[in-house]
Amino acid sequence: MVADQPLTVLDGAHNPHAAQALAASLPALVGGRGVALVLGVLEDKDAAGILQALLPLCERAWFTAPPSERALSPAALLSLARQLGFERATCEPSAWVALAAAREWARAHDAVVLATGSVYLVGELLGRIDAAGGAHGGAAAEEDSPAGRRRAAV
Repeated sequence: MVADQPLTVLDGAHNPHAAQALAASLPALVGGRGVALVLGVLEDKDAAGILQALLPLCERAWFTAPPSERALSPAALLSLARQLGFERATCEPSAWVALAAAREWARAHDAVVLATGSVYLVGELLGRIDAAGGAHGGAAAEEDSPAGRRRAAV
């Protein structure tokens, strides 16, 4: 857990078995609230298996790419999600912007944010959170969010 307003969880689950374990433990953590998923996966992983485990728990998803040449494209994740019947998703190439957008949505919908799918993705986000001084107040990722950029431009 890296933030509490909204509750934001980063997890390194990067295969179907780990995603299933995460999915099994998530209901106790979220307490009936919706989940906003930020997912980035490497191309050599079973992305469909990860999505099958996590999407049933999610209300919204932002697909992004971990910082690796082996990253599966966000568009490929979106295509897989649609094949599984999940339509409430967006592609965002920047993991940081995807996290900020998911946090903004979660705040508005009293939901929880889960960022997962790759240790590289989690490492990138933790590095940005640390550089921003932590996310516990809820503002760390907002400066790069769509709304944050609009506010900064005013």
